[in-house]
Amino acid sequence: AKLTPEWTEGQIIRRNGVRTLTVRADLDQNILAFSVFSGIKNKVEKLQTNPNVTISYGGESEGEIENYIPLAKSLTVSIFLIFFVLLFQFKKIKTALIIMISMPLAILGSVLGLKILGFSFSVTAFLGVISLMGIVVRNGIIMIDYAEVLRKKQGLSVFDATIASAKRRMRPIFLTSSAA
Repeated sequence: AKLTPEWTEGQIIRRNGVRTLTVRADLDQNILAFSVFSGIKNKVEKLQTNPNVTISYGGESEGEIENYIPLAKSLTVSIFLIFFVLLFQFKKIKTALIIMISMPLAILGSVLGLKILGFSFSVTAFLGVISLMGIVVRNGIIMIDYAEVLRKKQGLSVFDATIASAKRRMRPIFLTSSAA
Protein backbone atom coordinates (compact mmCIF):
# COMPACT_ATOMS: atom_id res chain seq x y z
CA ALA A 1 0.00 0.00 0.00
CA LYS A 2 1.05 3.54 -0.60
CA LEU A 3 -0.19 5.69 2.28
CA THR A 4 -0.80 9.37 1.71
CA PRO A 5 -2.09 11.32 4.71
CA GLU A 6 -4.37 14.28 4.12
CA TRP A 7 -4.92 17.19 6.45
CA THR A 8 -8.48 18.30 6.88
CA GLU A 9 -10.39 20.68 9.08
CA GLY A 10 -10.71 19.35 12.60
CA GLN A 11 -14.14 17.92 13.09
CA ILE A 12 -15.78 15.10 15.00
CA ILE A 13 -17.90 12.94 12.76
CA ARG A 14 -20.81 11.06 14.26
CA ARG A 15 -22.97 8.28 12.85
CA ASN A 16 -26.15 7.59 14.78
CA GLY A 17 -24.75 9.68 17.61
CA VAL A 18 -21.52 7.67 17.89
CA ARG A 19 -18.11 9.22 17.23
CA THR A 20 -16.80 7.58 14.09
CA LEU A 21 -13.51 7.20 12.29
CA THR A 22 -13.81 5.98 8.70
CA VAL A 23 -10.95 4.29 6.86
CA ARG A 24 -11.26 4.05 3.08
CA ALA A 25 -9.10 2.56 0.37
CA ASP A 26 -8.94 2.84 -3.39
CA LEU A 27 -7.63 -0.20 -5.19
CA ASP A 28 -5.93 -0.69 -8.49
CA GLN A 29 -8.22 -1.93 -11.21
CA ASN A 30 -6.49 -5.32 -11.38
CA ILE A 31 -6.95 -6.11 -7.67
CA LEU A 32 -10.09 -7.78 -6.35
CA ALA A 33 -11.59 -6.06 -3.33
CA PHE A 34 -12.52 -9.27 -1.49
CA SER A 35 -8.91 -10.49 -1.42
CA VAL A 36 -7.64 -7.21 0.05
CA PHE A 37 -10.56 -7.01 2.47
CA SER A 38 -10.01 -10.52 3.87
CA GLY A 39 -6.33 -9.74 4.54
CA ILE A 40 -7.12 -6.41 6.19
CA LYS A 41 -9.96 -7.88 8.22
CA ASN A 42 -7.68 -10.56 9.69
CA LYS A 43 -5.15 -7.93 10.75
CA VAL A 44 -7.78 -5.57 12.17
CA GLU A 45 -9.31 -8.35 14.26
CA LYS A 46 -5.90 -9.01 15.82
CA LEU A 47 -5.63 -5.39 17.01
CA GLN A 48 -5.98 -4.80 20.71
CA THR A 49 -8.45 -1.97 21.20
CA ASN A 50 -10.33 -0.36 24.02
CA PRO A 51 -13.47 -2.34 24.96
CA ASN A 52 -15.55 0.77 24.14
CA VAL A 53 -14.31 0.71 20.53
CA THR A 54 -16.42 -1.18 18.00
CA ILE A 55 -15.26 -2.05 14.52
CA SER A 56 -17.70 -2.48 11.65
CA TYR A 57 -17.18 -2.99 7.95
CA GLY A 58 -19.01 -1.26 5.13
CA GLY A 59 -18.51 -0.89 1.45
CA GLU A 60 -18.71 -3.94 -0.78
CA SER A 61 -18.90 -6.48 2.04
CA GLU A 62 -21.85 -4.71 3.64
CA GLY A 63 -23.57 -4.33 0.27
CA GLU A 64 -23.09 -8.00 -0.57
CA ILE A 65 -24.65 -9.11 2.72
CA GLU A 66 -27.63 -6.83 2.11
CA ASN A 67 -28.08 -8.27 -1.38
CA TYR A 68 -27.48 -11.97 -0.64
CA ILE A 69 -30.26 -12.37 1.93
CA PRO A 70 -33.12 -11.44 -0.44
CA LEU A 71 -31.45 -13.33 -3.28
CA ALA A 72 -31.16 -16.48 -1.15
CA LYS A 73 -34.83 -16.20 -0.20
CA SER A 74 -35.83 -15.79 -3.84
CA LEU A 75 -33.65 -18.77 -4.82
CA THR A 76 -35.38 -20.94 -2.23
CA VAL A 77 -38.83 -19.87 -3.40
CA SER A 78 -37.89 -20.42 -7.04
CA ILE A 79 -36.62 -23.94 -6.32
CA PHE A 80 -39.95 -24.82 -4.70
CA LEU A 81 -41.85 -23.28 -7.60
CA ILE A 82 -39.76 -25.21 -10.12
CA PHE A 83 -40.47 -28.41 -8.21
CA PHE A 84 -44.23 -27.79 -8.26
CA VAL A 85 -44.17 -26.93 -11.96
CA LEU A 86 -42.28 -30.16 -12.66
CA LEU A 87 -44.70 -32.08 -10.49
CA PHE A 88 -47.62 -30.56 -12.38
CA GLN A 89 -46.04 -31.38 -15.74
CA PHE A 90 -44.89 -34.95 -15.06
CA LYS A 91 -47.45 -35.86 -12.35
CA LYS A 92 -44.84 -38.00 -10.59
CA ILE A 93 -42.76 -36.96 -7.61
CA LYS A 94 -40.00 -39.35 -8.65
CA THR A 95 -39.59 -37.76 -12.10
CA ALA A 96 -39.64 -34.24 -10.65
CA LEU A 97 -37.00 -35.19 -8.08
CA ILE A 98 -34.78 -36.77 -10.75
CA ILE A 99 -34.75 -33.46 -12.63
CA MET A 100 -34.20 -31.51 -9.41
CA ILE A 101 -31.17 -33.66 -8.55
CA SER A 102 -29.33 -32.10 -11.50
CA MET A 103 -29.57 -28.60 -9.98
CA PRO A 104 -26.65 -28.99 -7.53
CA LEU A 105 -24.44 -29.85 -10.50
CA ALA A 106 -24.96 -26.27 -11.72
CA ILE A 107 -23.73 -24.94 -8.37
CA LEU A 108 -20.72 -27.25 -8.37
CA GLY A 109 -19.78 -26.33 -11.94
CA SER A 110 -20.17 -22.60 -11.41
CA VAL A 111 -18.10 -22.59 -8.20
CA LEU A 112 -15.41 -24.61 -9.96
CA GLY A 113 -15.48 -22.19 -12.92
CA LEU A 114 -15.19 -19.15 -10.64
CA LYS A 115 -12.23 -20.73 -8.81
CA ILE A 116 -10.42 -21.66 -12.02
CA LEU A 117 -10.88 -18.19 -13.52
CA GLY A 118 -10.05 -16.44 -10.24
CA PHE A 119 -13.28 -14.46 -9.93
CA SER A 120 -15.02 -13.73 -6.66
CA PHE A 121 -18.53 -14.88 -5.87
CA SER A 122 -20.56 -11.71 -6.43
CA VAL A 123 -24.19 -10.79 -6.96
CA THR A 124 -23.65 -11.12 -10.69
CA ALA A 125 -22.20 -14.61 -10.22
CA PHE A 126 -25.18 -15.49 -8.00
CA LEU A 127 -27.60 -14.43 -10.72
CA GLY A 128 -25.56 -16.46 -13.20
CA VAL A 129 -25.88 -19.54 -10.97
CA ILE A 130 -29.65 -19.07 -10.86
CA SER A 131 -29.75 -18.80 -14.65
CA LEU A 132 -27.53 -21.85 -15.01
CA MET A 133 -29.83 -23.81 -12.72
CA GLY A 134 -32.74 -22.89 -15.00
CA ILE A 135 -30.83 -24.11 -18.04
CA VAL A 136 -29.96 -27.37 -16.28
CA VAL A 137 -33.61 -27.95 -15.34
CA ARG A 138 -34.71 -27.22 -18.91
CA ASN A 139 -32.15 -29.70 -20.23
CA GLY A 140 -33.33 -32.28 -17.71
CA ILE A 141 -36.93 -31.80 -18.81
CA ILE A 142 -35.94 -32.29 -22.45
CA MET A 143 -33.97 -35.47 -21.71
CA ILE A 144 -36.38 -37.10 -19.30
CA ASP A 145 -39.50 -36.21 -21.23
CA TYR A 146 -38.09 -37.81 -24.36
CA ALA A 147 -36.95 -40.87 -22.38
CA GLU A 148 -40.48 -41.23 -20.98
CA VAL A 149 -41.92 -41.03 -24.51
CA LEU A 150 -39.52 -43.75 -25.68
CA ARG A 151 -40.39 -45.92 -22.70
CA LYS A 152 -44.16 -45.61 -23.16
CA LYS A 153 -44.45 -45.65 -26.95
CA GLN A 154 -41.62 -47.99 -27.90
CA GLY A 155 -41.56 -50.15 -24.76
CA LEU A 156 -37.86 -49.58 -24.07
CA SER A 157 -36.36 -50.28 -20.66
CA VAL A 158 -35.34 -47.34 -18.46
CA PHE A 159 -31.67 -47.87 -19.31
CA ASP A 160 -32.25 -48.18 -23.07
CA ALA A 161 -34.62 -45.18 -23.10
CA THR A 162 -32.04 -43.10 -21.23
CA ILE A 163 -29.26 -44.01 -23.69
CA ALA A 164 -31.50 -43.38 -26.72
CA SER A 165 -32.68 -40.07 -25.26
CA ALA A 166 -29.11 -38.97 -24.62
CA LYS A 167 -28.05 -39.87 -28.16
CA ARG A 168 -30.98 -38.00 -29.68
CA ARG A 169 -31.14 -34.91 -27.43
CA MET A 170 -27.55 -34.16 -26.41
CA ARG A 171 -26.61 -32.27 -29.56
CA PRO A 172 -29.60 -29.85 -29.37
CA ILE A 173 -28.97 -29.38 -25.65
CA PHE A 174 -25.28 -28.57 -26.22
CA LEU A 175 -26.12 -26.20 -29.06
CA THR A 176 -28.75 -24.26 -27.11
CA SER A 177 -26.60 -24.18 -23.97
CA SER A 178 -23.53 -22.92 -25.81
CA ALA A 179 -25.66 -20.28 -27.56
CA ALA A 180 -27.07 -19.15 -24.21
